[in-house]
Amino acid sequence: ALGSGSVNSNSWSAVSKYKGKKMDYAFFGAQMGLLSSTPALFTLDTEPVNGAEFYYKAGDSSVSGAWNVTSGESYIVFVNGNLTINSNITVANGGFLAFIVNGNVTVAPSVTTIQGLYVMDDNFVTQSQSPSDDVALDVAGSIATWGSVSLARNLGGSNSSTPAEKFTYRPDLLKNMPDKMK
Repeated sequence: ALGSGSVNSNSWSAVSKYKGKKMDYAFFGAQMGLLSSTPALFTLDTEPVNGAEFYYKAGDSSVSGAWNVTSGESYIVFVNGNLTINSNITVANGGFLAFIVNGNVTVAPSVTTIQGLYVMDDNFVTQSQSPSDDVALDVAGSIATWGSVSLARNLGGSNSSTPAEKFTYRPDLLKNMPDKMK
């Protein structure tokens, strides 16, 4: 529901007609060999040590410290629960990062940058600080949700030319994606 707003002046709206395979947490987990007995290997406060094929976190989790994935680093992180992003996440050209979440992905109002691939079974939500004092969010990569998208940021009524949430496609992430995920 849009409340008092509208999608645009033409009242256009997008509804996916996708009828293919549901590539969600269970799908990618099966592709990568994730088992229900896989132990949680790390906390999300800092990025893991590069080298494992994938990483697993049980239960609701949050990214509390900034992640800076450099060229040559590759992380696929499975979260069996909801994921809250409280810090910026950057991925250099030549690096790869995917979060595959069995729940919601929520972006805190102070976060200005998230990069990588984000696949979630439920909803993608950006939070607002107040009715019109938000900072812009720049998403570089892809967001794939089997639920809904809720974009709540507002830069204020005097700002009519800057998007509160901007999404930029990053084809280099697909090029750097590990073969098992492809």
